[in-house]
Amino acid sequence: MADIEDTSVVLQSIDMINSLEELEEDGYLSDEDTSLSNELADAQRQWEESLQQLSKLLNWVLLPLMGKYLGRRMAKTLWSRFIDHFI
Repeated sequence: MADIEDTSVVLQSIDMINSLEELEEDGYLSDEDTSLSNELADAQRQWEESLQQLSKLLNWVLLPLMGKYLGRRMAKTLWSRFIDHFI
């Protein structure tokens, strides 16, 4: 549920950035509004970078550790069943 809310906030900020960029191109924005647009663009870039970092953490650290743990647990279970069956 939080992902949907985060996505809607990101989409709203993207819409705001796009509308500010359009106004800036038309010459309707002051320097203060332009700095706001730049700050929003920087915030968007930082958000995308943090999502990439989380993705890398998941793919390179958490998934291999979970696979190792689950693989060893499954091997132990299967081995104990095999031994109980034949002994």
